[in-house]
Amino acid sequence: DDLYILSPIVYALRLQHLEEVLNITDRFEKAVTATLKDGANVVKYGLIEPALREDPEFGLLQAEDYAKGFATPVAELKANSEQDVKVFVERMKYSDIFHVLFYPVLPSDDADLGVQ
Repeated sequence: DDLYILSPIVYALRLQHLEEVLNITDRFEKAVTATLKDGANVVKYGLIEPALREDPEFGLLQAEDYAKGFATPVAELKANSEQDVKVFVERMKYSDIFHVLFYPVLPSDDADLGVQ
């Protein structure tokens, strides 16, 4: 009855969403660090892109997403582009990939009517 107290269902859904976000963030960090050579702290586009392409969720990443992580325009993104691993992970966390995974595009109302 109180508007400021969450219902148990809403609370459970919010916890589930938080767990999913933390899980995918951990998986992303592990996948990125797995591409590093011993003692290296720099990630290269030529190594990270093929490694993440294997994952069904991270395979959705486009060149634009990687360009944000490497802080470079897409046209200048090369296989030897480098970025500090911590900076890369932070920038990728704020890219659109997490938004796409957790907030899929809803069909438009026009699609229901068969309008194209």
